[in-house]
Amino acid sequence: MELVLLVLTCILCIVAFFILFLEGRAWKKSSRRDGRQGLSNRRRLGNSAARRYQQRSAVSTSRSPQLMTESDFDSLSEGSDDDGSTKTDSEAKLPVMLPKKKVGAKKAQKLAEKERRKEEREMEERYREAMRKKEDEEIKKRKDTEAKEAAAEAAQAAAEEKLRLEREMREQAKYEQLKATFSIEGEGVGIQPLDEEAERRLNHQFVEAVKEAKLISLERLCVMFDMKTDACVEKIQWLISEGALSGVLDDRGKFLCIEPKEYEAIAKFIELRGRVTMRELVEHGNKVVKARANVARLILQVE
Repeated sequence: MELVLLVLTCILCIVAFFILFLEGRAWKKSSRRDGRQGLSNRRRLGNSAARRYQQRSAVSTSRSPQLMTESDFDSLSEGSDDDGSTKTDSEAKLPVMLPKKKVGAKKAQKLAEKERRKEEREMEERYREAMRKKEDEEIKKRKDTEAKEAAAEAAQAAAEEKLRLEREMREQAKYEQLKATFSIEGEGVGIQPLDEEAERRLNHQFVEAVKEAKLISLERLCVMFDMKTDACVEKIQWLISEGALSGVLDDRGKFLCIEPKEYEAIAKFIELRGRVTMRELVEHGNKVVKARANVARLILQVE
């Protein structure tokens, strides 16, 4: 029984609190509405008084209307209560001159900070735009430079290729001429028989001429010893087989004399380097042969 009474008491208290809450809310709304109506009435009265004051001041003086002070506003408000709220067309057309609101220190600081941030953003945007333009110009200049370099390299490569083809054509023409000489002179008489002493002297002179020249053409040997081309080739091959000469006869009709010491120098170069390319081998061989040829010429001059 006591529990039932306690529950009923709680329910009644809750209902009472809810009713009080609704009444308080309704009273708050009505007071707020009354306050807004009073504020609008006061504003309307103040505007009417301000217009009458401006009309009187415009008639009395030709200067521009000035802002109203609080005392003028209060006096006009009192006068408006006595005169009523009657409006005319001239009063409705006059502008309302109300005092300007003063900006607080905090708000002024906020506005200044906002303006500063805006200027910083604009400066940063201008800086980024300038850097972007500069990068675009640098990229364009680099591309132009690369294009010019590529064009120059292509032109140089084309010129070198043209020179190479012309050189090969000249060499081929010389080879064809020399080849025709071989075929024509090959039809003549070979080596004429000589006695043993004359043959020995001829071989000695032939070997000395080749060693002195180091690199000599078959045409020159044919002129020097009054021989045909095929006979000169046979003489060189026979001297090589006998060990009196050593060297290489190329397809251009030139014989390069290489002595055993030069072979040893080239072999030593290969042993020291371990692994060499054909180009390096040819360059070193040319150096060795030229050096030996220069030494031989100096010895002959001294003698």
